[in-house]
This record gives sequence, C-alpha cells and structure tokens, in this order.
Amino acid sequence: MENLMLRAPDLVPTSLQMRVQHYPYIDVIPSPALRNRILAALGNSTFVLDQEELCLDIEWGLRVWGRSAWDERSWEWSVEFVEKWLWLFEEETLASTNFWRKQRGEEIIGLTGEEADL
Repeated sequence: MENLMLRAPDLVPTSLQMRVQHYPYIDVIPSPALRNRILAALGNSTFVLDQEELCLDIEWGLRVWGRSAWDERSWEWSVEFVEKWLWLFEEETLASTNFWRKQRGEEIIGLTGEEADL
C-alpha cells in the first residue's frame, strides 16, 4: 500500500472502497471523489445504478492523455458522458477535463452539464 501511495496516490483505496462490495473497474478510476460517489450509489437501496452501462460508457466517454493513466489529471471526460452521469461530478473532478478542453480552445464543461465560455 505504501508503494501505491507514493507512485499512484489517486488510486489509494478510500474507506468506502474498503467497505462496499464492487466490481474492480471502479478501483482503477483515479479520482477518489468519483469512486466514492459511485460506491455511495451502490450502497443506496433506493437508487439503482446500472454498472454495466456505466462501465461501457466509461469506455467511450473517456480519453487518457500521456502515460500516467493512474493520475486523475490525465483523464478527460466527454461532454456526453458528463451530461449523462452529471451526478458523479463536482468542480474538482471536472478540473482535468476542463484543462484539456482549454488546451484545444474548447469551452469548459460546467456542473449544469452545459459548456460555458472560456
């Protein structure tokens, strides 16, 4: 665990990860906040989360820049993914996405799910 903390701090398991049974795809998302929101939904008996749908959407809705896939700053979510799964995000989890969008001169994505002027 110590080696993981040094090399990939964004992947260090949260306390919720240790308590809630889940599929391994959640463990490789390098955002503790995002993982916790997914896990909280899984632990909520009144909310039904289609994990297969989420996992498939991650496949098409994610772009990883560079060689550090374990670093949250390397991840960019598509507008379509953010709009569909908006409840997973907060400003901090959208920061890396908006960084990459700004590099290309594209509008940033706000928490309303809409793009905003730079």
